[in-house]
This record gives sequence, C-alpha cells and structure tokens, in this order.
Amino acid sequence: MTLSEICEKHKDEIPEFLERWDMSSALFDDLYNYYFDEMPYGIKKARTGDPEEWICERFNDDVYCEMDLKLP
Repeated sequence: MTLSEICEKHKDEIPEFLERWDMSSALFDDLYNYYFDEMPYGIKKARTGDPEEWICERFNDDVYCEMDLKLP
C-alpha cells in the first residue's frame, strides 16, 4: 500500500493526527507496514526507541506531501 492509499483510507483521522499526534491502531498498523523497511531494527523491536513515536514523527513529515487529498 502506498502512502497516498493509506492517507485516502484514513483521511478522516489525519486532521486529528496533525492536531494531537493521535492515531488509531488501524492507521498505526498500516504505517508500520509502510515504514517497516526504513525503520531501524532496534526501533522495530522497541529496544532502542518507540516505534509509535518514530512512525508519528516520520508520518508528520511525510503527510504534508499528501495534503493535496481532500481532507474533511
């Protein structure tokens, strides 16, 4: 699944994420799978960092590239 597809699938959640950095487990799971290959091993296993925090930071940077989607 591409980032655009993830954003489209979860477009109702993105404004809340941008405001509070809060995401559902379904959005987290999709983003975890999307970023899996880029995520450092220690973070994947939650040994050297928090995977949710890493994904939130990365998604926060990347989501603005997808903002041409019509968000509610």
